[in-house]
Amino acid sequence: MTPAEQLALTKPKRLRKQRAASNGGPFYCVLLNLRQSVGLTLDDVSNATHISKAHLHAVEQGAEIGLSLALRIAGFFGRDVTDIWKPRKQHKR
Repeated sequence: MTPAEQLALTKPKRLRKQRAASNGGPFYCVLLNLRQSVGLTLDDVSNATHISKAHLHAVEQGAEIGLSLALRIAGFFGRDVTDIWKPRKQHKR
């Protein structure tokens, strides 16, 4: 069981509308969906990963981050980085 799943077991379930954040860059981030799907708050993830809530929120909204933070977040959720940050489909012009 991942650290995220273990922490989520201690939290009451809340359902919210899920969406993928985007800043129009080459990747889109599904961190918000992932975090909400296991029932964790920004505060929960922030405390567990030692990444500020403001920074996590910015990432959920599409901000770019470094590889070390991406690996820390992915590891917490027990996922590969490519499961959280997915390449956009390239459109030929």
